[in-house]
Amino acid sequence: MRQGILRKLVLGSAIAGLLVGLTITSGCENNRTKLTEEQSEGGLGLPTTSSNPKKKITIDPRCELNEEVVDPKADTPEWVIYQLLDAARTKDDSEDAFQKFYAQFDESQAESWVRQQFWPRARKHVTKYLLGDPSQGVVYKICDRREDNGKIKIFIQSTDPTKSNPPITVKKDDGGKWKVVFYTP
Repeated sequence: MRQGILRKLVLGSAIAGLLVGLTITSGCENNRTKLTEEQSEGGLGLPTTSSNPKKKITIDPRCELNEEVVDPKADTPEWVIYQLLDAARTKDDSEDAFQKFYAQFDESQAESWVRQQFWPRARKHVTKYLLGDPSQGVVYKICDRREDNGKIKIFIQSTDPTKSNPPITVKKDDGGKWKVVFYTP
């Protein structure tokens, strides 16, 4: 008799659980997104987007370190970046300016590659990394610095809201001079 009562309780609990589950889910229409009714009717509170190709998405280039570089000491990672920006900001596209730029790269970077791939883009985008008028000198900001295995990856601030803060990685060469091993113009 106890077994009969136990079976009825188990069966009754299972049926009650099934009915509760049906009641809860019957109020929702095929909700595969797991949104509440309020979310599906009112939205998620996200900024609106557009499929308009002329409207650019803006990026918030945070600059947590916010370290302004004006006149760095020679033979420092900041000096190497200063030299890159100084060479790229020149008004004329001279061989001297390019050689100053190229001298900052380590020996693994072929001169022809730097001339074709990095130099034109560095000259085109240099004003996005300088604070103030390029004719007044080189002033830039370091937003982040990450050290790993003798390399230092430095993210410089982009003043263009559609560009992120580009990284430049430097490492000491065999002669103990800082050289660029990774560059994003």
